[in-house]
Amino acid sequence: MTQSPAIYFDLSHFALLRITGNDAFTFLQAQICGDLKQLERLGWFQSAWCLPNGRVIATFILFQKEDAFFLLLPSKLRDKLMKRLGMYVLRSNVTISDVDNEYLILGLASDKAEELIGSLISDNMTWRGKVLLNDKVAILKMDKSCLRFILLGRKEDCSELLNTITACYTCGERAQWSLYDIEAGLPWILETTSEQFLPQMLNLDFTDGLSYEKGCYPGQEVIARLHYRGQAKKRLYLGTTDSETIPGPGDRIVTTTGAKFVGDILDAERAGQDRVRFLAVVEIEAEDSDSFMIEGQTINRVTLKPVEYPR
Repeated sequence: MTQSPAIYFDLSHFALLRITGNDAFTFLQAQICGDLKQLERLGWFQSAWCLPNGRVIATFILFQKEDAFFLLLPSKLRDKLMKRLGMYVLRSNVTISDVDNEYLILGLASDKAEELIGSLISDNMTWRGKVLLNDKVAILKMDKSCLRFILLGRKEDCSELLNTITACYTCGERAQWSLYDIEAGLPWILETTSEQFLPQMLNLDFTDGLSYEKGCYPGQEVIARLHYRGQAKKRLYLGTTDSETIPGPGDRIVTTTGAKFVGDILDAERAGQDRVRFLAVVEIEAEDSDSFMIEGQTINRVTLKPVEYPR
């Protein structure tokens, strides 16, 4: 079988926040809907910060390196998250820093990505769950369906490594990385979809990003009530449509008659000529129907299926 080419992706459209201080663990544990104690087992997970009404302000990938916690999130939500999260620091010994300009943030993808990672970096590397660490870099192993990694390290520590990667890898399109995220079921919240959905609607309880056992955090009462009463009426679905137009975040899915709204698109990318793949939050009862379209498109039908996560 022919191996796919090794590809690297510039992920500078993501922001990177670093949270440090003696109270960093306690502070974050009381703010996000995931359980930081899971980092020892998982290495990283995607979680969310919510309003008191349970609606998700932003989703982010969270990992720990030494004594610092890092949040990787879409850069357009960086200022909003930093400003609001900073309001809760009060007298805690916590510092929230915007460090993406200091760090190299690259995506790597290939059938042989793991082998190439091992050959590129071998000095004092240790696995912590799905994160490979040394004193210079953190490498996050992503989904199993396509071997992908996110590499993060201070720019001054990574110049030689960057030269090696750019010499060995082909530069990929940002849209392709986004398509990988869509097909892996990673729900990135953007400006137009912020404060619209509960974490269960984003399937974060399926991916260790939402805990019902940890202590209180903003929105915990609403989120827990929805869980224990079994009232989740919407979930995250992977959708496909044949279209020359790529729908945007916040575009709506409606019945083919246009009479009923059933869901919202989170993100979409082209997946071949005139074919689009997307993630959408959709009413569960609508799952088995094929009578939907994207609002404003009168011809192209939408097909939906539940997101399949590796176990």
